[in-house]
Amino acid sequence: MTKETVNRLWLYAMGALILAGGVWGFGHKFYALVTLALQKDGPADAAFAVAPVVNYLLASFGFLCLVGWAALHGMFHDIEGPKYTLLEVEAELDAATNDAQYSKSVME
Repeated sequence: MTKETVNRLWLYAMGALILAGGVWGFGHKFYALVTLALQKDGPADAAFAVAPVVNYLLASFGFLCLVGWAALHGMFHDIEGPKYTLLEVEAELDAATNDAQYSKSVME
């Protein structure tokens, strides 16, 4: 195994460990909240706290789906490319319109 492969496996293992701990901790507390809300003689405020948490979970799941979709479609492969494209287009527009004196490009 190459050093890059070992580093990648280490990164995935640590990410999975951190994610598993977070999921377990949040799941445990959410289960306690729902159990408290379902008790007949429990505090009335607990039932109102469940709805915002469920909204948070649904919104988080939606963002997770968007990030997964973006990753599967290769939108994170070339993060630096758009920056250089923008600067190149700016230089071309400055040269075409003779506006170079108004905007100093970072690439100069």
